Amino acid sequence: MGRSDATDWYNGTIYQVDIWDIDLTDGEIKSIYNSKIKRQALQLQPDNLVASWSLNECSDGVSADGVTWKDLSGNGNDLTGDDGGGDAGYTCKAEIKLSYP
Repeated sequence: MGRSDATDWYNGTIYQVDIWDIDLTDGEIKSIYNSKIKRQALQLQPDNLVASWSLNECSDGVSADGVTWKDLSGNGNDLTGDDGGGDAGYTCKAEIKLSYP
């Protein structure tokens, strides 16, 4: 994740990743995009949610290499950060959403 081809890396922040086994409606996608509520995606189509990770739940600026994020969908698809052999500087970014459902 975060790389578009062999030479071009994504230069930005990914703080939430959610995967469903169905197509969401345009309205559901807009609801997630415009939401200021943390974990809003867990409330949309929960029976079809395959995995959900909040990637901003570690201390700001520390290495994310080896950090494990729990799958919030309850399906056990935990995610572990891997900085790769070149130590590309994969670091944590602290939480930016402050509201909880």
